[in-house]
Amino acid sequence: VAPDGTWLIAEHSGHRVRAVTSDGTVSTTAGTGEKGSRDGYGEVASFGYPCGIAVSEHYVVFVAQSVGPCVRCLERDHSGRWMVSTIFIQDLCRCCLHPYFKLEAIGADRESNAVIATSGRAHVLRVPANGGKLKVLQPPRAPHMTPSGITVATNGDIYYTDRQRHRIYRIAANDGDTTRVAGLGLSGCMDGP
Repeated sequence: VAPDGTWLIAEHSGHRVRAVTSDGTVSTTAGTGEKGSRDGYGEVASFGYPCGIAVSEHYVVFVAQSVGPCVRCLERDHSGRWMVSTIFIQDLCRCCLHPYFKLEAIGADRESNAVIATSGRAHVLRVPANGGKLKVLQPPRAPHMTPSGITVATNGDIYYTDRQRHRIYRIAANDGDTTRVAGLGLSGCMDGP
């Protein structure tokens, strides 16, 4: 959900980013509907199976894309038009060169950086919107970790789930330590500490 209450949705097989306003109006924010990875203004940009969206509090929109795989960034220019750019491509990241690499989840931090969880070699990465240096926040915990969700708390701590190990982990913003905060490693839906 964007700061103004608009829902932004990755239309996976439609290769678009769609917006839904509070009154139910649906519109295309970016994407022609043709599969691709073209950067540019929203009406000419293309996406290849967008699979996740995160919106920063400054209205920077990050889109995880299956084809590539890559992370795309949408920002408004001075005239209010959406501009799409590619800020992360798997092939340019040595830590992500793995035959089973997959973008699993995407979030946004307070500084308008994308935070992604990957499977394959299972990393948690910070991807700056300005194209700066990629930062590995969590090196591989295990060869078959399968993250499936990620979020950034207001204090900067990052929480992610491991669907194969049935656990939730926290990466502390102040020192980068990773700790398990929930889950016993067993499938189920039991409430409790």
